[in-house]
Amino acid sequence: MQLVFITGMFRSGTSLLARCVDGHPRVTIAPDAYLDVFKLLRNKIYSRHGVEWERDAPLPDNFFNPHEEAQAAVQASAMDVEVSAEDLAHLTTRVATRCALFSPAVIPHLAEVRPGLLRDVFWQLLEIVRIAYGGPDTLYVGTKDAWCEEFIRPLVNAFPDAKVLHIVRDPRATIASKKARGSGMYPILFLIRHWRKTYAYHLLNRHLTDNYMMLRYEDIIASPEREMRRVSEALGVAYTPSMVDPSHFSDGKGGRWTQNSSYGTSTEITGRFADRWKTVLTPTELRFIEELCEFEMERLGYARLTEPDFPATIAAPPEYPRAELAEWTLRYFDPKPSGADMLQEAVRRCVLQDALLQADRALVRRAFITGEFFVSSGEAHAPVR
Repeated sequence: MQLVFITGMFRSGTSLLARCVDGHPRVTIAPDAYLDVFKLLRNKIYSRHGVEWERDAPLPDNFFNPHEEAQAAVQASAMDVEVSAEDLAHLTTRVATRCALFSPAVIPHLAEVRPGLLRDVFWQLLEIVRIAYGGPDTLYVGTKDAWCEEFIRPLVNAFPDAKVLHIVRDPRATIASKKARGSGMYPILFLIRHWRKTYAYHLLNRHLTDNYMMLRYEDIIASPEREMRRVSEALGVAYTPSMVDPSHFSDGKGGRWTQNSSYGTSTEITGRFADRWKTVLTPTELRFIEELCEFEMERLGYARLTEPDFPATIAAPPEYPRAELAEWTLRYFDPKPSGADMLQEAVRRCVLQDALLQADRALVRRAFITGEFFVSSGEAHAPVR
């Protein structure tokens, strides 16, 4: 059994990618099953460094992280933290709650999991996926969990043969998709920073050529066969047409999977919703997203539409009534970007514009997550195709 892990920001096509990969007869992917494994890793390592998290709190974006030493320890780890019986009880309860929505066949087997190192617990959980959803020819077993880019390195450290598929989507489309979904908007700076986090962790992991691949959502919907042939090659399995034929796709409940666009459903891989963001975002939202994501957008091949005006943009960020925001976000995030938030964005913009500041690796690391953000080779700045 080999591990494949699919991640990226939510609303970026992680579900589509997971179903395409799961469509291969030798691959089994459980959707949205094990996010809480990675939260437990965060909690354990931060606790070692004197930082206590609310254990079910959302994952941070890691920009201007005041706990850099703890975050560096997460990156250096091999998921080698001890999971006690109490930890495991909480973890399996959380996993069962999540799996009830997306991967219910996992639930009956959770009582079989035993405490130990987290990497061993995770392997037991993957074995459950194989039992619940796999078959006699299954070679790759994995999970799709959004928001988890910062755990790519620990995962590869723990499982050196693991394959990671990391997907990115135009930030305007990602944020518009959430807005159009109508289930409670998330604060826009929260969304922007988590989107930028995707690019930062691409830079941190791009050299893991035997383990890691980034894909763009837009390329998958435009040329699904080409992109799945690339994925098949990375996994070392023969491409099969079932990877791009949604009639072969099933969801975690055993039903037929449909593309869950915020603008409608489809039984085929389609790009007809790709530009709907242009009618969903307000001019203020569009300008704010492009101003704060411009650098990463350019490197990923997404063209800006608005004219640059950073001072005016950060002086008047988009605002949302509290009633329009998802209730859980109000526990952790300000509905409107604060003055401190905008100061951080101003610092980031100064670094983008000043080569001397770019030489300060510590400052770059705080503002961009990785000190290697400005590389001389040009490799990291090439659009990802």
